Amino acid sequence: MFDRVNKSLQTGKRTAAQKKAPVPFILSGKLVCGKCKANMTGDSGTGRNGIHYYYKCVNRKRKHTCDKKSVEKDYIENYVVCAVKEFLKHNRQLKELSQAVADIFNEYIGKDMVLNSLNAQMKEIDRQLNNLANAVANGIFSKTTNQKLNELEQEKEDLEIKIARQKAKTITPLDADKVYNWFLSFQNIDTTDKLACKRMIDMFVNKIVLYDDYFDIYFNTSDDENKNIKLDNLEDFEEIEKEQPSGSDCSHLVRSGDISTNPVY
Repeated sequence: MFDRVNKSLQTGKRTAAQKKAPVPFILSGKLVCGKCKANMTGDSGTGRNGIHYYYKCVNRKRKHTCDKKSVEKDYIENYVVCAVKEFLKHNRQLKELSQAVADIFNEYIGKDMVLNSLNAQMKEIDRQLNNLANAVANGIFSKTTNQKLNELEQEKEDLEIKIARQKAKTITPLDADKVYNWFLSFQNIDTTDKLACKRMIDMFVNKIVLYDDYFDIYFNTSDDENKNIKLDNLEDFEEIEKEQPSGSDCSHLVRSGDISTNPVY
């Protein structure tokens, strides 16, 4: 009896944990209401087919000052993921972006912040040792002075070893072509892998401004141009649960010509 009760309790715990598992809203912090420019955040509700998830304007939810339609979570996320993938296929700025990333990284490792910090510490110890030497030269010498002198000399020896070790370390500079190829690898990303999609969006997308029948997507490039993507008869998801585009197929974007024929350069 005890074993059956314990097994039942453990099953209940697993079921509760599954129910509480967080749902990733991969556009959080990026999706903006096209009407009032407030953020659109993840929300959930119960509909005909059970629990469904959507993005909702915070002003509509909290202040009721906006009538922006809510949008089904997977529906808009799939559109954005496909838009980014198509952007990567047709954007010539990726070469420039790859070079910029490599340059910034190589400049950073060239500075070697650790070595700079160690050198600054060495400079301070030399200053203190110089002051003590001047004090001794002027006849100021005591047991405390001698103890401090020994401590500083030991610290200097330790620092010299650390500096030598740090100088011996070599960090391979980043190659721009490798960065470019890594960027291209996102073209074949598994669109069912939400965490991978979120990494891609965080890297390449600055913001998405969502209107009722289209959205503007701003990429992290050197210009402020945006890409306009039309949506298929989008209705308020709180009122109707609509059919979603396939999570692995971007043909609904390519057919419209929104991406493939009008890339952002």
